[in-house]
Amino acid sequence: MVLQRIQSVYLLLATILMAVFACFPVYSLTDGDVVTVVGALALNGVTQQSWLLLALDALIVVLTFVTIFKYRNLKFQIKLAGILMFLQVTLMVCLGVMMSMTNCPTVVSVLLPVACPVLALVFTFLARRGMNHDKKLLYDSERIR
Repeated sequence: MVLQRIQSVYLLLATILMAVFACFPVYSLTDGDVVTVVGALALNGVTQQSWLLLALDALIVVLTFVTIFKYRNLKFQIKLAGILMFLQVTLMVCLGVMMSMTNCPTVVSVLLPVACPVLALVFTFLARRGMNHDKKLLYDSERIR
């Protein structure tokens, strides 16, 4: 695999971050002596698996990986990056709603992998900005001819 553009590196970093998000616990609920750890996959001490987080995360990982290899069709790649940013924001909103819909006596502890979708959104934004820069360069070079 040849990474010719910086956008490909940004998208690869976003893919890795979203895969890390799936593998580690996202938040924990403490109710007295009972601790429930919630994550997308039942790995690393996760006691409660969230199918919504898993489905959204898997969709984002697959689309991000596909977007890396659509470099020959720049317009389609820009559209995919926009869809990815929408899905990443949707994932963060769903995560916030899930954390806020807990019972009153529980204590919610947010863990470090919650930052992964935010960083992936930043990398996707940077990749899209690079794609728009490439589109502008192509437009300017065709205008000169």
